[in-house]
Amino acid sequence: MLYEDELTLVIPAEHPLREFKKVSMSQAAELPMLLLGEEFQIRQIWQAQLTSLGRRPQVQAELNNMAGILDSLPHTRLATVLPGRSQKTHGNHELLWKPLSEPRVPLKVGLVCRDVQRQQASLALLQTLLEEVINGPDGRLNSAQALDGPS
Repeated sequence: MLYEDELTLVIPAEHPLREFKKVSMSQAAELPMLLLGEEFQIRQIWQAQLTSLGRRPQVQAELNNMAGILDSLPHTRLATVLPGRSQKTHGNHELLWKPLSEPRVPLKVGLVCRDVQRQQASLALLQTLLEEVINGPDGRLNSAQALDGPS
């Protein structure tokens, strides 16, 4: 496992739930949604959570990438669910990120290698991610490490 995250509700800034600090799963289940396709793990986790509550997602539209969803969402009255950490890379002042509660939906993020070709690509991705964590996005040594000195 690389890290833990949480499933988060993402809504346009003018959405009726904009004043809520958290949104319950029951409230989110009622919302019309713009979601990733069913082949995506995030969508499968969302559907499983709703099934455990005896609900089904209110899918109005699907896209096959997160950036497309986040670009489209401000121009709709729809909501979506995404990993909370994606706000760091896809933050947008036209969107609000609301934690889901009752129950909280934890995500365990890791890499799975299914074949040799993908294993090499996964290892290259992991190396890049680790280098960014250690050196920071601009290639300089992370300030926390700079304080500790070299190992």
